Amino acid sequence: MKILINVYVSVCQSGYLPKSTYAENSIPKNGTVVKMIGYMMDGYKFARDGVPVTMFVLMPSAGHFLHPAHRDPDEMVEVWLKSGTVIFENRQLIWASGAFERLPLHGAEDHALYALRNASVESASYKDIKNWFGP
Repeated sequence: MKILINVYVSVCQSGYLPKSTYAENSIPKNGTVVKMIGYMMDGYKFARDGVPVTMFVLMPSAGHFLHPAHRDPDEMVEVWLKSGTVIFENRQLIWASGAFERLPLHGAEDHALYALRNASVESASYKDIKNWFGP
């Protein structure tokens, strides 16, 4: 599995890939299995905490109630679970692993440009961010 840790900043920015994973400035080809860290946010419909979901959006910033997260398409990744559901927890920091896919442009400005298919999810900690991005 290749590791892509760039949702935390932006899929399109260079310099945020782990050492020797990809050539600089490259985005994985469709179907490449990657691992990303980011915040679990509701998809295109509101989801309450504690509700099972089959899809959510991974974002680099969680925002807060006074300043919601920016929904920039190039910083959003749809996460489609490989089986079953996951219990939705808004703004939870997580790892998501799955097959990377570039999505076609959508008319709405707040739709993701990328997706992870057949994804699995696990909890992450703020130490994980420091370990990958360094001091």
